Amino acid sequence: ELLGKGVFARVRLESDSVGQPMAVKVYDHREAEEHDYVAHHLRNEARLAGKLAHGNIIAPRRAVHRKGRTELEMEYAPGGNLGEYMAARRGLSEPEARAIFAQIVEGVGYLHGKNIAHRDLKLENVVLDARGAAKICDFGAAREGADTITRSVQGTPAYMAPECHAGAPHKAAPADVWSLGVLLHTLLVHGKRPGTQFPFWGKSIAELKRNISGAQLQLPDGLSNDCRDLLTRMLRKNAAQRMTIEQVRSHPWLRV
Repeated sequence: ELLGKGVFARVRLESDSVGQPMAVKVYDHREAEEHDYVAHHLRNEARLAGKLAHGNIIAPRRAVHRKGRTELEMEYAPGGNLGEYMAARRGLSEPEARAIFAQIVEGVGYLHGKNIAHRDLKLENVVLDARGAAKICDFGAAREGADTITRSVQGTPAYMAPECHAGAPHKAAPADVWSLGVLLHTLLVHGKRPGTQFPFWGKSIAELKRNISGAQLQLPDGLSNDCRDLLTRMLRKNAAQRMTIEQVRSHPWLRV
C-alpha cells in the first residue's frame, strides 16, 4: 500500500518479519544519479540507519540495498503528520500546543545530544503514532556535526533561520531552534487569520527572506507571558543570542 510520495522518495506500508506494520521509504537510484539533492538525502538517511533510538523520533532502522533502489525500513505512524492534523484546526490552546511541542523538543534534544541537527523541522516532518505521540521523521537533510560551522543550507524557506537564508557560515543546531520557534508559532495560530501562520511571511521568496532577516517579530495577542518569552528567545535573529535546545527544555512555559 502506498502511503505517500514526496520529492525525494515514496513510502509504502508493509509488514515486518513478525507481521507488524512498518513504513518503507524507497529511493530510486536513477533519481539519485540524475539529481544530486536526491542522492544527498539518500546518503544522509542511509548513514543514520540503526543509529537513532528515541520515543519521539522515527528514523530508519535498516537500509536494504536492492537492484535499482534503496529501501529504508522504519516505524509506521498511522496518525498522519502535524500539517494534516492542523489543517482541520484553527490553532491550538497553549496546553494543547505544549503537549505536542514538548515531545518534539525532547526529540531534538536527543539529536543535539548526539551532535546531529535535523535541519528541516516543520509540521510535515512530525508524525503521530497510534497513541498520538509526536515523532520527528525525515532525516534526509540531517547533519552530523550540529555544532560545527557549515555553509550548507537545507530546509523549508518559511522555517529557515536568517543565517541560513543569508548563506553565511553557521552552526546547524541554533538553526534547528529557530525552526522549532516557527513550528510552535504555527501550532498556536494556524488558520486563525490568513497570512499569520508563520511569524514571518512574504508573497515571494525574496520578500520572505527580507522579513525573516529584518522584520520585527510581532506575536499575536492572547499568548501568555511565558509563551511570548519562549517564542521571542527562540526567534532571535542573532544565532549567538538564540536559546539552546537545553534552555528551551528548561523554560518555564514547558515546565507547567
